[in-house]
Amino acid sequence: MAISIASQFAWTIVLIVALRMCGVPADVLSPGIIFGVYALVLVITLIPLSPGGAGVPELLFIAAFTAIAGQEYTAAITAGVFLYRIYYWFLPIPLAWILLKVVRRGKSMLPGPRS
Repeated sequence: MAISIASQFAWTIVLIVALRMCGVPADVLSPGIIFGVYALVLVITLIPLSPGGAGVPELLFIAAFTAIAGQEYTAAITAGVFLYRIYYWFLPIPLAWILLKVVRRGKSMLPGPRS
């Protein structure tokens, strides 16, 4: 449970960094507000409405952040949320391939014939 909570804090930090990189200042969306919206979206998406939640979390993040920050930050918020989702979905895939290769060193990655 502690590892799961720590991973959610880590993903919240990634979301904060993505929003800052896209031009959303800290005085508009503080880390506390971002964490609150992240927690709310996490609770809402417990029941998946689409495969993998595709599109639903993004819509919720953008709607909530835009409602708090105002319309002048819509483009920066949208870019930040999509940058975060790219990190969330595509960063673990190459990392998993590298770790799989390390774990299976010396063995074929594809199953061979059984004897």
